[in-house]
Amino acid sequence: MLPAAEFVKIAIDHVRDGRRVNFRAKQQRRFDLYTGHFLPHIIARLKTLCPETWDQFQPLWVNIYRKVIDRRSGVFYKDPPVRTYVNGDGQPVSPAVLAKIEAALPGRQFSRIMDKAARYLESHRTIAVAAVWRHERVKCDILAPMHFDLVPGYPDPSVAEDADAFVHIRNGDFVVWTRHADTLKGAAPSFFVVNDKAKIVQSTDNPYVVPGEGFVYPFAVLQYEDPDCDAFISGGEEIVEAALHVAFTLTDDAFIQRFQSFGQPVFRGVTNEVAKTLILSPSEGIGLPDPSMDLEYKSPGNSPEQRMTALQNFLTVFASSVDLPADVFVPNSQIPESGIAKRIASVALTEYRQRFAERLSFHERAVFNIVRAVYNTHAAPADRIPWDVELNTRHAPVTLFFDALEADARTKERVANNLETWQ
Repeated sequence: MLPAAEFVKIAIDHVRDGRRVNFRAKQQRRFDLYTGHFLPHIIARLKTLCPETWDQFQPLWVNIYRKVIDRRSGVFYKDPPVRTYVNGDGQPVSPAVLAKIEAALPGRQFSRIMDKAARYLESHRTIAVAAVWRHERVKCDILAPMHFDLVPGYPDPSVAEDADAFVHIRNGDFVVWTRHADTLKGAAPSFFVVNDKAKIVQSTDNPYVVPGEGFVYPFAVLQYEDPDCDAFISGGEEIVEAALHVAFTLTDDAFIQRFQSFGQPVFRGVTNEVAKTLILSPSEGIGLPDPSMDLEYKSPGNSPEQRMTALQNFLTVFASSVDLPADVFVPNSQIPESGIAKRIASVALTEYRQRFAERLSFHERAVFNIVRAVYNTHAAPADRIPWDVELNTRHAPVTLFFDALEADARTKERVANNLETWQ
């Protein structure tokens, strides 16, 4: 067994491992793309692809990443699910018990928590829901993977690297939980606050106890699918790369149009070998040594339009690959469209959501269990929720986001009133 300080140090070293740093950077990028903080990632892409001219670009962005995530995971709590709480005999709980559950976790609040969790889960594939006692009630924090780490458990908890532990990464410090009493020498399952130098600044015993089960973590780990052996499932990289590709193409197209609106330098009387060495830019003056040579500016034909057509074709193929309707990224709603065709194209997406709803029902039970453990620890004995209560969730039938014809009519009306544009 290990002293607490040594155990915590090993756990923090695990978090700071190089592979975890790379993983956390990828997760941070997904989080930023979803929340709209995309500019640093687009500039990084510009620096890579256009190292000499990246600072002349003005980045543009169409957030297809968030659009994909919302389409695939943003429908499950539009209509409240049917939640049934049953006792150990499988019978519905009494009105008195149901009132206690509603006091700890109101149904509307539960739906808001799970709606956010569903979107994060679709984006990151693994998240944590941390239940905390705050302002005299249970609050749930949705943590993306760059905010926590897991130290998985194995049969020998005397080895810190094999011990069950949860590390929550906060600004300037870490929070480490461990549940196994025999992991630490002379310490009960404990909660540690650790500063950035891996020194314990606060330590308390784990207060959360479930009769017959021992200590529990005050958080639930939600995963997109059943794990094999790794704590995290990456996934979603094709959506990230598609979003960055579209952003770069739009930015590059705007850059080209801005420069070519002044005309592109065209040299005459210069060999191809020499022309390759010249700087071609409307803002650069180039001296021509031979008076027989001349220079004029010409604007190309429809090359920007061709680039945008190619980009739209890419989006059509990409939409199909992620189970979205083929025309979901078409920017111009004035194009005559068939509501029936959109419904047919959404069959794969509907099936995808139904499978996801089954996973969400499973995760709701885990979230309820940790909320109950935290609530019962702080509530008066008469107000506690019985430990044998179980939750069964049945989501409302998954339907399309919209009626296609009605959506087109609404969009045209908003454009006519200058409330939005086709772009």
